[in-house]
Amino acid sequence: MKKLLKKKYLICRIVATILIVLTAGIFIYASANPVDDFRLHYKYSDFFSERWQNEPDGELISDDYINIAPGETVRLYHRLPYTIAPDEAIAIYDPGIYVAVYANGTFLGDFAKGTTDTIGMEVGNSWFIIGIPMFAHGKDLTLELKNTTHKNKRFYYSNAIFGQRNDLNNAIFIKNMSAFLNGFMFIIIGFVLVIFTIFLFKYQIESMKKPAAYMAVISLLSGIWFLIDSNLPQFISGSVSIRYLSSFYLLMILPVFQLLFFLEYLNNGKNLIQYMLLTYMAFMAVVVILYVADIVHIAIGFFVLMSYLFFITVVIMALEVREFFITESRYLFASVLGTTFLVGVTARSFLRYYLDKGVDNSNSFRIGYSVFLITLTLTVLLKSFHDIRGEMNLRRLKELAYVDTVTGGNSLAYLNEKFSEISSEQRDEYWLLYMNLVGFKAVNEIIGWENGNRLLKELYEKNQLSLEDGESQGAMGQSSFAMLIKSDDKAQSVRKKCSMLREGLEKLLRDNYKSLSVRVEFSACPISAGDDNFKAVLDLARIAYRNSAAAYDLASDCWLYTEMCKDKLRVEKTMENRLEKALLNKEMELFLQPKVDPHTGKVSGAEALVRWRRNDGSVLGPVYFIPVFERNRMIARVDLFMFRETCLFIKKWVDEGNEPFKISVNLSRYSILNADNFESYEQIIREIKPPIELIEFEITESMAYNNESDISEIIDRIHDLGATVSMDDFGSSYSNLVAIQRLQFDTVKIDRGIFTHGFPDNEKSFQMVSALMRMFTTIGISVVAEGIEAENQVQALRKLGCHSIQGYYYSRPLDIAKFKEFFDVTNRNVS
Repeated sequence: MKKLLKKKYLICRIVATILIVLTAGIFIYASANPVDDFRLHYKYSDFFSERWQNEPDGELISDDYINIAPGETVRLYHRLPYTIAPDEAIAIYDPGIYVAVYANGTFLGDFAKGTTDTIGMEVGNSWFIIGIPMFAHGKDLTLELKNTTHKNKRFYYSNAIFGQRNDLNNAIFIKNMSAFLNGFMFIIIGFVLVIFTIFLFKYQIESMKKPAAYMAVISLLSGIWFLIDSNLPQFISGSVSIRYLSSFYLLMILPVFQLLFFLEYLNNGKNLIQYMLLTYMAFMAVVVILYVADIVHIAIGFFVLMSYLFFITVVIMALEVREFFITESRYLFASVLGTTFLVGVTARSFLRYYLDKGVDNSNSFRIGYSVFLITLTLTVLLKSFHDIRGEMNLRRLKELAYVDTVTGGNSLAYLNEKFSEISSEQRDEYWLLYMNLVGFKAVNEIIGWENGNRLLKELYEKNQLSLEDGESQGAMGQSSFAMLIKSDDKAQSVRKKCSMLREGLEKLLRDNYKSLSVRVEFSACPISAGDDNFKAVLDLARIAYRNSAAAYDLASDCWLYTEMCKDKLRVEKTMENRLEKALLNKEMELFLQPKVDPHTGKVSGAEALVRWRRNDGSVLGPVYFIPVFERNRMIARVDLFMFRETCLFIKKWVDEGNEPFKISVNLSRYSILNADNFESYEQIIREIKPPIELIEFEITESMAYNNESDISEIIDRIHDLGATVSMDDFGSSYSNLVAIQRLQFDTVKIDRGIFTHGFPDNEKSFQMVSALMRMFTTIGISVVAEGIEAENQVQALRKLGCHSIQGYYYSRPLDIAKFKEFFDVTNRNVS
């Protein structure tokens, strides 16, 4: 589809460019080579126009034209040949005066009887043709020219030609060839602009779709006017009034669309353009009414309108210049040049009209108007090309952003777009549903990433079938989805939807993945709770997930957002805002939980833990603030602060001559997976110079499982420093023995969850722990049992060869003073 659009766009651009160049070339050629001096030959050698006489037997006139004063009547004579073929005629170009034709005193016809002052030649004049009867052969042909206007008129002898009617028609057509070619080409350009307008409306390009539409109308109407100016209507109808009226009306209508064009195209002066448009239309209406009522000749009213239009064009030119200096748009520059040229040519035509009424200004006005149209057309086409290309690029980027690479379905960005389309009146009808597949990483390990992605794609398609009209879905990555669901304020439809989605997943697993066990959980939030912000609503829905402040629905396994969640969010936000001050004031305090060797009873190590001691002296446990700082990734700063405190403590402990022991420090994924962050740890070690062999870095099992290659590099760097590495929480999630094999861990800390299922009394649990102890001991990895609270557990672990035990059986986490006291008492009693 993208290739097809690109191909169509390229073809349109090439065709439009060819048409523009062709139009400009024809226009320049036709303007530079007018056929104004065309003479139609007799069968004999003399030019007809050079054989006029002031008297029947007078001298031949050698001048090119004759001036006729107001009220003056002039007669011209010409002796017709004795042999004239049938259908011979005389054609006279409308000079804006009364013309009568006689043959040997016999009246043959007249034209423009009763003509008054008009702008005539600026709106396209007509030829009138009078047949020469056979009795006139060899007789005198008389032209009676009467100036009924109030200004001098000029009659060019070349504007009277004689010959066969077909020849006359051809001569008339050739005389106006430039106007005909311009008309034809502007009509073609008008249709090209219509095509571009369709594309602009299709792509919803607001900046150019209306200007292009108005420009298409202007080009089509201007092309028709040029055709009328080429005397083409005379070949269709012999009525001169039809041509006059159509020419007048077209030129009156064109400024309306030109003003509408500039109203949409320019960004400044819109109120002024609207005012000029309204006043022009009012003037136009008055002129038409006066003409229909036979009060004023339409040419006089038209002259007033054209004068006002000239003023409008000057104002438009000023607005264009102003906007050009503001925006410096190269597209606007061409438009400014075209309008300026039109103003100059029109001013010249008006001046020549007032100074010398007989001058034919039609060609110069045609040139000026054509240049104006060409520059506007170029401006619109080039700007449209630019905007269409930009919109196509934007759509391609949107397509990339709106399509999830794993499922092939909609992404979160697409869901955000759909969220923005929900009107304020519909906000209360929608909920945002968050769907999470629990433990999906293990699925990838079992069936492979490719099959895992296929499962996610199939699940996405299954979810889509559950959605109703107006509901949308977006894949979030990491085996989770978000959906905009219609529901009432009690979330009945949300609960029902959760059940449908769970059934869809279970059926998918039964049909295609029977060996897998995947659990799905949900949380939801009404979108009205998020202040019209998609990210805020999504955050609230995810905050509700497994949140004790949320309303949990057991049947659907869905946590529903409540205002208590927002209260909790405010508390968490307060924590975020206070973190900087807490670190500066050392409110984050180092606590140590002892690790005891079950064989000797001595303290063999400790785990560094953080507590937040607030100003009122109360101590806040990590469960209240660590998840908050993990979500906003501020945990890396807390980790680094606690590592510095640990280094300072162990250095001071050893420098004071105390018995050394190893301290393990926790690394979050945001600390360890960022190379720059870990360099900060190395910098602290170089700065404080603690006994590095007494420091152990703890990395969680899930972190090692998900980021094996990155973790391997970090472990090597830790070993290079001289410290050791421990896998924390082994058995809490994936129990990935492959990671143990590939990564160089020195210690494994078995998670408390292993010991909560009846160990050691439960035989199965006992045998499993026993097997783990033998395996780790065999491969040279020390084992720490975490979360031990009972004496029989300690005795069993001692028998199994556990190296170290950490748990409430020995001690809770202690502040520094209490830990020192515990250390001294414990080690003194067993020594």
